[in-house]
Amino acid sequence: VVGVAILALAGRLLGVLGAETEFKRMEGPYGVSFAYPSKWRARYDSEGGWLVLRDPSRRFILPVVLLRVLTPEEAEGLDPQKVADMGLDVYRARYSSRQVLREGTLPVQGELGHEVEYLVDYSFIEYSMDYRVRVVAFPVREGRAVALLILQAPEEVFAAYEEVFDALVDSIELRRGTSP
Repeated sequence: VVGVAILALAGRLLGVLGAETEFKRMEGPYGVSFAYPSKWRARYDSEGGWLVLRDPSRRFILPVVLLRVLTPEEAEGLDPQKVADMGLDVYRARYSSRQVLREGTLPVQGELGHEVEYLVDYSFIEYSMDYRVRVVAFPVREGRAVALLILQAPEEVFAAYEEVFDALVDSIELRRGTSP
């Protein structure tokens, strides 16, 4: 069953990125793992605890995926909706306007997560651009920790990456009882 799911995921991603695209599986903290295009760059920001994925084929205007798992201590008393709202707070402080496009629950590997998608106006000096941002939060480690996944891309190219983002979320696997 897992092999069939991985083949289906690879088929979805190949349809978006082209037949020559290969994929890697990233093992993250607390047993969170997912598939992403192998040509993308991955780095871990040890200061903030974020895993950062970028498509290097885009220079200045980069689609980016951010993943952070809040420890049980950080997540104490927080459900996925509250954690998703925390992800939004970063953008509220940084961007001038924000429009919520959709919000609701999202199942992730049998756990009930929360998803918010919105449009922000990114302005830097004389440059302005709309970015679409999706925030997905879901419980890990039997609900003792919460993962926060942020997917963002410029509005003009978001549709080209939306299936990749959806497939990335669909590829998430949670191994129970795993420490960071």
